[in-house]
Amino acid sequence: IRNAGEGYPFDYFQETSLWIGTPLLILHRSVDQRWFFVVSPYSHGWIQARHIAMVSPAQGKQLMKRPFAAVLKEGAIVQTKGGPQKLEVGTILPMSGASDGASLTIKLPFRKSNGKLGYYSVAADRSMISAFPIAFTPANISRQLGQLLGEKYGWGGLDGGRDCSSTIKDLLTPFGIWLPRNSVDQRLTGEVIEINGSPTEKLAAIREKGVPFLTIIYKKGHSMLYVGQDKNGIPLIFHNVWGLKPILVNEKLKEIADQREQLGVFGVHRKDQDGEGVFARYIIGKAVITAVDPERAFKDTKFDSFIENIISMNFIVK
Repeated sequence: IRNAGEGYPFDYFQETSLWIGTPLLILHRSVDQRWFFVVSPYSHGWIQARHIAMVSPAQGKQLMKRPFAAVLKEGAIVQTKGGPQKLEVGTILPMSGASDGASLTIKLPFRKSNGKLGYYSVAADRSMISAFPIAFTPANISRQLGQLLGEKYGWGGLDGGRDCSSTIKDLLTPFGIWLPRNSVDQRLTGEVIEINGSPTEKLAAIREKGVPFLTIIYKKGHSMLYVGQDKNGIPLIFHNVWGLKPILVNEKLKEIADQREQLGVFGVHRKDQDGEGVFARYIIGKAVITAVDPERAFKDTKFDSFIENIISMNFIVK
């Protein structure tokens, strides 16, 4: 049974999308050879065989020796002999030797008709793709954050969207900062500090100890990147969030919630069996910068508090 506001774009059978060029290890093949069970650098699962190109031992050795490039522009289009190819931030591709001038040449992988790996050599503008890793400077951070702000939410990458953990992962990948794919694993990366106490105490701890762009703040099922404070000293977070949960006290809604629970229909659901209210969902559905307690923007509605549900923060780079 789905909770309020869930359904599309949540497909819990999809673990994650994989950007072009992601290396894979094949562990198993379906009987009809149409599906492979693979391990990637950050996940595992089944993928259609037609999306995989087989790498020869010689190609593998060459790849390990090449310099790499990072995609900087979300939705960058490069032209190949096979047609235009769209690239996403978070993609890492091999380069053809050293780079110079206003452009660099990348090796864009494709699957040959025989299933083996081939490459298109593509000249790409440095505003779209740069030698990997890029410098961790305020200007670069600001530019990369701007590429992902407003990007739509999509569980596991559904329909080209991103969820909370993949958004943070892709933001930091061009800088050479590797993060696990899922929020629960991101939470355990680096130095972890448990956050306890009242909302006021939690805000104070984040304000005192948080390092902008290098601190992940975690509540169950959701990871957020600390980005600093506003002019009033309120901690700010960058996150791709589906929505907030307003708690509505209304007898009729309780009846509807109970009926929908029995029918498996989403929209509203009980806070708990003995609770006074029901959860609905205020949909955001994109990557945004908010206060670490985003419900503060709503004066007349009670929400399931972000800040009360935050349990830890961790420094991903010392």
